[in-house]
Amino acid sequence: GGLGPVVFRGELELTDEPLDTFVNMEGWKKGNVIVNGFNLGRYWHVGPQKTLYLPGSLLRRGTNTFLVVELHNPFPDRPVVKFVKQAVLGSAIERK
Repeated sequence: GGLGPVVFRGELELTDEPLDTFVNMEGWKKGNVIVNGFNLGRYWHVGPQKTLYLPGSLLRRGTNTFLVVELHNPFPDRPVVKFVKQAVLGSAIERK
């Protein structure tokens, strides 16, 4: 259900040397993340992983552009992408 697909665009300004990180996609449904023109990967709310690995080499000092192609758009308000230091690896949801 819901509307979609929808492309969300955001920018991240970095003043320090970029480091490896993880993009936390919890709260999103299903889609792709693109960082500075590089297709970082797909996410899906059923898991099992909730994060995408983002190597520091894909980031740069200054402006970094993020695109999230959300296929199901479940958001009535502003969606959020979080950056975390460790991977969030959950368990898969059993389908019946």
